[in-house]
This record gives sequence, C-alpha cells and structure tokens, in this order.
Amino acid sequence: MVSKSETFFQFPIKGLHLKIPISLVTPEEAKSRVNLIIDHCVMTAASSIWELSSDDRLKIEHLERAAKLLSVKYSSGPNYILRDPPKLPQQGGETLVRIRSDILWDVFHQRLPWKLFAVLCGVYAGIGTSRYKCLRMSYLNALSLGYSRPDQVPEIESGNLMSRFRMSRTVAALESRGLFVRASVDGRNYFYSHRISQAELDEAIVTRAVEKAKQRQKSKTDELRERVLAQLKGLE
Repeated sequence: MVSKSETFFQFPIKGLHLKIPISLVTPEEAKSRVNLIIDHCVMTAASSIWELSSDDRLKIEHLERAAKLLSVKYSSGPNYILRDPPKLPQQGGETLVRIRSDILWDVFHQRLPWKLFAVLCGVYAGIGTSRYKCLRMSYLNALSLGYSRPDQVPEIESGNLMSRFRMSRTVAALESRGLFVRASVDGRNYFYSHRISQAELDEAIVTRAVEKAKQRQKSKTDELRERVLAQLKGLE
C-alpha cells in the first residue's frame, strides 16, 4: 500500500491497544497494526457508502471507492477485506483519533517509532474537536495505550504505563517536531492544540485567565452586595 495524497484517517483509540508497553512495540508489530487500522478505515468509509446488499461485487466496488477516497492503493485490490474483515481489539476505548495520513505512513515505513505515534494519537484524541484543551499526563498515558480514561486501564496492564518523566520527554519530542503546540501558566497543567499557532494559544490562555479572574471578582462583588442588603434589611 502506498500513500498518494494528503488525507486523514479516523479510528477508535482502541486501535492502539497492544497489551504491552508502547516502547516495546517492534517495527513489524507497528506495521501490522497500521495495516489493520487502514483496513478498518477503508471498511468504515465503504460501509458509509453502500446500503445493505448481498451483492459482493457492489461491495468490492464501494471498497475500491473508499480506498481511493483515503488515497490508499492495494497491490491486489481491497477484496480480501470482505473475506477477512478487520477487527480492532475488543479492549480499549471508543474515543476517536483523527490523524494525517503522512504520519500513519511514517509509522508504516518505520520513519516514526510507535511510541511517538501512540502518544501523538493520545494528544490528538484528547484535543478532539476543540481548538485547544488542557490535558493531563495521566490522561495521555491511558490514551496512548488505547484506553479512553485512566480508570479504564486494567490493573494487569498498569505496568505498561510510562512514568511521568518519560511521558514528559516523549511529549516534548513530539512538540519539537511541530506536530502541536502547548503552553502552561503553572508548569503543571498544559493546554494543547494542533489547530492554532503558539501565539494564538498563548493569547487564548491569557484571555481565559482574565475572564476567570473577572468571574471570581464578580462573584465576590455579588456576595458582598447580598450581605450588605441583608444587613440593611435587618436594621429596618
């Protein structure tokens, strides 16, 4: 399979679930999982095109159309998907991750390690459809293993989670590649975005902080007003 043009793939985060630490995933395992994710995306796109039909020839035609839409080229056609439909892991979360095709192909061609890819998917899934979002390391850690929330990670797999230090280094490595921007006011809680620039994110955080300060001040003013009114009524 080869990539022909810029497209996006979208799949449930459980597509990352491999039951082992992401740093131990071999290039062969990563390539195999990317194949599965691509087949799943082609099948999902094709299923949105065709109506329920028993005509396999029509289904193959729709698979070919879906593959073309996703800029995926199969050496012998996507027909085998009908015989052996792609099955993502049953364990894991349903949170969707949308990622550029060139990034997926970089994993396939061993230009991007699975560890970086998995954490990047976690960041993108965490941001979702928002312009920017505050993401905790524990949340990103769970997402990178294929789970939607930290409390979904079973105890037997808790040892697969990365330490906060290693997660921080991995996130920093991805940030240095320009795959997203992030900013923090206190050095602990970081806001992430892959839709706006660093300057725009900084400005958004400043605006957010100012608005929160105004709300707190308004709340204090309202409370003071109510106390004074109550006191005045008590004196009448």
